[in-house]
Amino acid sequence: MLIIFFGICRLIEDQQNILTVVHELPDDISMFSDTLIVTELLLTLIDFTPAQCSFRTETRQKLKKNREEAEKVIQKNLTLERQEEIQQKKADKKRAEAERIAKLSPEEQRK
Repeated sequence: MLIIFFGICRLIEDQQNILTVVHELPDDISMFSDTLIVTELLLTLIDFTPAQCSFRTETRQKLKKNREEAEKVIQKNLTLERQEEIQQKKADKKRAEAERIAKLSPEEQRK
């Protein structure tokens, strides 16, 4: 049995034909990039393993469900990150416009 636990691999010889993978996705978006390589490896493993092995139907369904949940978490984090970037750009643009107007003379500001 091969266990991958937060990037640590070890072989347990008393159990065979069991693959257990445990990986937690971070809640903090800034930490997400630190685990991107491990996440991509695990998703590749999830895709590769069913193609090379035969599983019971319920196991295939669990693999599919876990993959979908991981994709949802990733998409949610990416969406939140994009929204934060858009809000930051809007705030920067508004601040730049306010600074530009503040530099104008009072007569030009009235126009």
